[in-house]
Amino acid sequence: MGWLYLHFYRLELDLARAEFSPDAPLALINSAGGQLLSVNEAASAQGVRCGMSVADAMLLAPRLRLCDSVPLRAHRALEAIAASLLQRVADIALDPPSGLSLDVGGMLRLYGDIDALWSALKPLLVPYSFQYSGGCSPLQARLLARAGRGGCYLDKSRLCDQLDALPVDQADLPGKSAQTLQRVGVRSLGQLRRLPRGAVGRRFGRPLLQYLERLQGRVPESWPRFVLPDRFDRSIEFYSEVEFSSGLLFPIQRLVGELASYLHERQRQTDLLCFELLHRQQVCCHLHVHCAQPDDREALLMRLSRMKLESIQLRAPVMGVRLRVDHLHARGANQGELFSATAGGAQEAAQLVSLLRARLGDGAVHGIACREDYRPERAWESVQPGRGGASQCFSPRPAWLLVRSRSVDVREYQVFAGAERIVSGWWDGEMVRRDYYIARGVGGQLCWLYCDAGKQWYLQGYFA
Repeated sequence: MGWLYLHFYRLELDLARAEFSPDAPLALINSAGGQLLSVNEAASAQGVRCGMSVADAMLLAPRLRLCDSVPLRAHRALEAIAASLLQRVADIALDPPSGLSLDVGGMLRLYGDIDALWSALKPLLVPYSFQYSGGCSPLQARLLARAGRGGCYLDKSRLCDQLDALPVDQADLPGKSAQTLQRVGVRSLGQLRRLPRGAVGRRFGRPLLQYLERLQGRVPESWPRFVLPDRFDRSIEFYSEVEFSSGLLFPIQRLVGELASYLHERQRQTDLLCFELLHRQQVCCHLHVHCAQPDDREALLMRLSRMKLESIQLRAPVMGVRLRVDHLHARGANQGELFSATAGGAQEAAQLVSLLRARLGDGAVHGIACREDYRPERAWESVQPGRGGASQCFSPRPAWLLVRSRSVDVREYQVFAGAERIVSGWWDGEMVRRDYYIARGVGGQLCWLYCDAGKQWYLQGYFA
């Protein structure tokens, strides 16, 4: 058994840091707005400390930026971190408001040792401030990480040494056990662990004995395992309004990165990203980013999102961005075909269609499909790119049809194939009766001519 605990002690400030300059002093305040809950290094360097009142902190740091604490925002960020770590670790449990517990015992056989596993996890945690520790039980790893005493190791003797030095008032003891132990002179976990178990149980009660059993990993603990939701729905709320679309690129890139991790973990792809831009006093603005075919590549999804964002003008300052993805598809079989030129060509064509739609608009790019109608001008329709239509078994048809048929003199053409008679349209009042021919024009081009019931000749299209 082996556990790794991550304690994100400045999670909300880390989320706010992206909206301010790197050297800006920041402080997190409670909902009442009267006390500082957390400060960053720049604020700490100016003498600002947790627990201060806002007035005292502003005297020490006049340029201090205050951020309201929103627990829901921190919980969503914790879920996003857990989702990204699922790429490396299979069993993760949330420990709100700022902790993650990772069961790494089964992963050591894959990575070899705890150091190799930590090397794989660390790049995913770069944006955050955190403390971490290994442990032989979830409680053990949690205590050491939150106290900043542990490290990335699972050696029992080293862990016991760190635990023994931990004061009882930092050990999350049940009830009022910490105060009771301090009154009898027990100041550290080491002193408590050396006491006879029977005497501890008689004097301090069974809950403290159960605590010690959990601490040593002798009693299994049931942690609710984090599971990815069936649908992707993430949002980022800003501490200050964003007035220009370029300022939305960073939060959108972060959301798309989280989406790519989600799709990779679920082995899914998507063809529709739904963004919502949240305004203070207006209804939210919806942005739909379409893909010609389901995809899960972060670079492509971000490129399409950026092009879509560049095509709009913000009608009001933005207070937050939400990304929702409901259209999920199983990952295509061509993902693993190394030598399939056909699959690669189809993917490139779909990517081109997606880029054109993001740049020109969804209504400017469409496909062409056949309809069940013999009249050439009605035998096709505009469809969504990639969507098929009715199968046709007609004689050869030109790729280029004129918008309006043009009256011609048949003597200027050399007719060499035909005739194909089309009589259709009696049911909708636009009946046609035509005899079609293939002819060569003066310039050598292949033309599609027809002769109507009045013996008048028309040019309707050209063959490639």
